Amino acid sequence: MNTGNLTDALQYAEHATRVLKKKEKGGVFTVDPETGFVNQCIYDPSCPVNLLGRDALEKLKIGVVPGPEGMYAKLMLHEVKELPAKLWSTGPTDVGLIKGADPVVVKTTTTYRPVKPQYPLTTEAKAGIKPVIVDMEKAGILIKTTKVTCNTPIFPVKKANTGKYRLVHDLRAINEVTEQIPPVVANPHTLLNQVTPKEQWFSVIDLSNAFFSVPLHPDSQHLFGFTFEGQKYTYTRLPRGFQNSPTLYAEALKKSMSLCTLPALGQFLLYVDDILITGNTKADCKANTMTVLHHLAEQGHKVSQHKLQLWIAKCLCNHFIPTYGIPTLIRSDNGTH
Repeated sequence: MNTGNLTDALQYAEHATRVLKKKEKGGVFTVDPETGFVNQCIYDPSCPVNLLGRDALEKLKIGVVPGPEGMYAKLMLHEVKELPAKLWSTGPTDVGLIKGADPVVVKTTTTYRPVKPQYPLTTEAKAGIKPVIVDMEKAGILIKTTKVTCNTPIFPVKKANTGKYRLVHDLRAINEVTEQIPPVVANPHTLLNQVTPKEQWFSVIDLSNAFFSVPLHPDSQHLFGFTFEGQKYTYTRLPRGFQNSPTLYAEALKKSMSLCTLPALGQFLLYVDDILITGNTKADCKANTMTVLHHLAEQGHKVSQHKLQLWIAKCLCNHFIPTYGIPTLIRSDNGTH
């Protein structure tokens, strides 16, 4: 695979076409000094430098589709198309509900119940976060209430890539009055040490909106109240920002996945909302991955389809990925495309 960088490419292009760069109102153009012809592109099939990475795309057998952050890899294999549509998350409020997950009861360490005023919000922030709150209510993540005893502030955060807003809840005051559960989330380095030398193929599954797939007991919902435009809301699902959410979710996921039996050589490893699936061979990894995906669908989980990384060879992990990264966002030598 050719791996020339931008400097090599520009040097070659300038040498091969003898171009001069000239600034115009419309941008940077290339001008042939002999003909005076103005171009916004250069074509030379003899260029030894890989400009767009197409040979890499062919070897990886992936296509690309445009997204707000660039071109994303699209790997829709026929096996994936056969999976239940309910498995895939379609957005930030398309949440699952883990089958058999016990509603979380939050234990407090004091009788004090924090009531913190809402931060002042700009008109733009209010307009941006309102549809998010409406969608979360429609999805059953939030409910309107008059029974909350605690109130803590929210602050909308604008996403740089889309301009849309996400809801961030300042739960520090709640964390101070609730009992902290000893964390059970595995150390990633310890976790990866469980992978044996025989396991040469890997898949990675990203679980979407993970915390919201765990129910919150009605007796604990009053702790997580907030106010927006004079209306009080609270959660029916495990909220983000709560100190015990990662541990509680990890326990629920572990219990759910304990019912999954792999058909081939390999294993699956759980790390928060990611699942690493291994196989001794590509066929093993495929069989194990499809079993896990079907199990997740049956158990009420949601998966991010565009973040799927399916049956990647260890040799690719060892050489290509440390240098270039997982090919989810495709970048050419000329920048993000």
